[in-house]
Amino acid sequence: MVRSLPRRELSRAEEEYLGNGPPLRVGCLGHAMWHPFSAMWSKRFVLTACAALACQVDYVADDQAWCAQQGCVHGGATSAGAGGSGANWQGGGGGTTATGGLGPAGGGGSVNAGQGGAGAVSNGGNIAVGGGGTGGALLGSICDPSCDPLEVCKSGSCRGLSAPVLIESGQAFPTQIAVDATNIYWVNSGVGDFDGAIMSHPRGSPASPATALAENQESPTYLVVTDTHAFWQTYNTGSGGSGALHQAPLSGDFTKTLDATLGLPTGMGRDGSDLYYGCDYDICRCTLPLCNGSAMVLGSVNSIMDIAAAGGELVWITAAGSLKKRAQSGEVTEIATGPHPTELLLVGQEVFWCDFTSDAIMKAPIAGGTELMVSGAQTNPGGLAEADGYLYWVVSTGEVRRISLTAGLSETLATNQNVPSHVAVWGKDVYWTEQQGGNIWRVTLP
Repeated sequence: MVRSLPRRELSRAEEEYLGNGPPLRVGCLGHAMWHPFSAMWSKRFVLTACAALACQVDYVADDQAWCAQQGCVHGGATSAGAGGSGANWQGGGGGTTATGGLGPAGGGGSVNAGQGGAGAVSNGGNIAVGGGGTGGALLGSICDPSCDPLEVCKSGSCRGLSAPVLIESGQAFPTQIAVDATNIYWVNSGVGDFDGAIMSHPRGSPASPATALAENQESPTYLVVTDTHAFWQTYNTGSGGSGALHQAPLSGDFTKTLDATLGLPTGMGRDGSDLYYGCDYDICRCTLPLCNGSAMVLGSVNSIMDIAAAGGELVWITAAGSLKKRAQSGEVTEIATGPHPTELLLVGQEVFWCDFTSDAIMKAPIAGGTELMVSGAQTNPGGLAEADGYLYWVVSTGEVRRISLTAGLSETLATNQNVPSHVAVWGKDVYWTEQQGGNIWRVTLP
């Protein structure tokens, strides 16, 4: 919804300055105008600022004395002004332009990017509608038009990305990935029985070989890395469908099984010193750093499909396709209703998820509220990650993408990937796993 702009009538002094034409209504957020009502009194001016509803008017050189008396501020004299700010990446109303001909459209919102409203023009007193305003600039950082694939917007300009760097190849179906200041970690889910592994690679040395923190793992999945240990789950299909929770120090000295009675692994999430993990369609918790001992968190919940935890909030997906949360008080409430969420990520006070049915990335307040689409037309999106105000993900058509959570502009970081799986970010380095290709990649942002 486009927000209307505040307006006021011109003062008597301003009307006298402009001549005997009909009174104008003036918007207060930088609208460009031309006053043609009297051939002898044609004056050009631009509104350049607005404090509350007190507009300031630019002046032409021969009227400096008058403007000085009126307290005007000198500014630009020709460009169309920006519209107001809008919520949810929607631009504000377009600039108002009075001209003998068709005036230029106003700009879009000046805070959140989006399509601005149409600029109104005055054609000899007859009102016509100008074109829609363009998207506004978020702190001057929005690129218009949007950047091409393999470009990112940096300080208002589109900049090309360097070619992705191959970190490791020949991996057995790599999936989840994590990164810290020293290393990259990922899960090799394997292609047969007991050939999965948890891998580590020096972050700053692409040419160095990868090492295994744990080998001979059966269908490992759901990786969480702390300062000292890696945690993951496995699923043994040959023993009646049992799952287990494991840990290994980042030095890779040994592997320890923490819980061998999980049933089907259904997710992991860390919140401070608490590690939450799916245990036979329910949720269990253990205490870091070693995760010794466990305690049932939610008994008899049934059909937990994924878990996310942060800031004292615990959120999960049910088999029915709804998102629920457990607050610190223990109260369980429903956040959203699918229809088919497949992954979760908590960022601040919002929960993000991938929707398998609609091929979209969605979000909603953790406290409950309106569900919003972050990005649509995504083919099987997954592998969510967040860093520095950007949400990252992959699509099965072979692309790695991100979107600004403040400006709403999406960018493509990599193409032609053979089934990318998950993303991790450290500083300007974006890492991802290529599941079918068996590769680990990195691209560095400008």
